[in-house]
Amino acid sequence: MTDFIQYLPAYLSGIGLSYAAFLLAIASPGPNVLALISTLMSVGRKAGMALALGISFGSLAWALQLRSGLSALLMTYAHALTTIKIIGGIYLFCWHIMRLNLQRRDLILRLKPF
Repeated sequence: MTDFIQYLPAYLSGIGLSYAAFLLAIASPGPNVLALISTLMSVGRKAGMALALGISFGSLAWALQLRSGLSALLMTYAHALTTIKIIGGIYLFCWHIMRLNLQRRDLILRLKPF
């Protein structure tokens, strides 16, 4: 224990610098916070709450992956992560196309005379 106290002053400046960088990183808003603020201000509270829940569940999913070791596996096999991203992108694209088709069908039904 006395060895630790003896060498502590040599490491204090590095510890202080690391702590200052950590506090700066915590205090600055990330892209998710900026997206949340802009959504709340432009679209409304309901959309902002949906985005906040999405961010929370996404963070929870990454935390669970980290806990289970899946993130280490994905870091080892980068092509698996790329495959997951491509599949997710295709899913979102198809979902968006289906949603556009439903909106167009709804618009056509509104414009048809009775």
